[in-house]
Amino acid sequence: MAWPLAWVVIIGTLPGILIGYYPRILYLPEPRPFKLFVGIVLLYLLYIGIRLLYELSERAQTRKTRSNELDKKILERARLIREQQRSRTPSGLPTDAVVRTITFNLKIVEYEFWGDRFRFSVPAMLLLAFVVGIIGGTYYGIGGFAGRYIGAPLQEYAPQQFIKRMLGIMITSLAISYIVQFFMT
Repeated sequence: MAWPLAWVVIIGTLPGILIGYYPRILYLPEPRPFKLFVGIVLLYLLYIGIRLLYELSERAQTRKTRSNELDKKILERARLIREQQRSRTPSGLPTDAVVRTITFNLKIVEYEFWGDRFRFSVPAMLLLAFVVGIIGGTYYGIGGFAGRYIGAPLQEYAPQQFIKRMLGIMITSLAISYIVQFFMT
């Protein structure tokens, strides 16, 4: 676990969720403006939906197969791990599969995982987590609760291609639907 990353996301998201509750109650209590808000958020996510659908295309699969060096590296390491069972940490992971924090301060977090270094700006990550928290707080109710506590554990039983296809179609169609409904009513 990359604990510095987890803590930055938690610290940014929690206040956002609490703040996001108030715009929903104060400014978006009626279905019509809330649908416009949802449509705008989903329209922003439309890029993700289109991207998910594109990733399922043959062209994207070919390109991904050729260019994804990190996946190849992880698969190769996994093969080596199965062959060499001797050097393990107490948790059973290989010694090089542990996240090692290199820098953790108020400006930058940098960590290493399997020989690759990752870094991010703490203020930028806090801002992103805060915005996501506000949007998530605005959506919170029965659907968000069900998605969080039922959907997440069930995802491991569905193939990745199915999840991508389903999410891509749902995000795209819902964004368009909500925005059309706002202007039609």
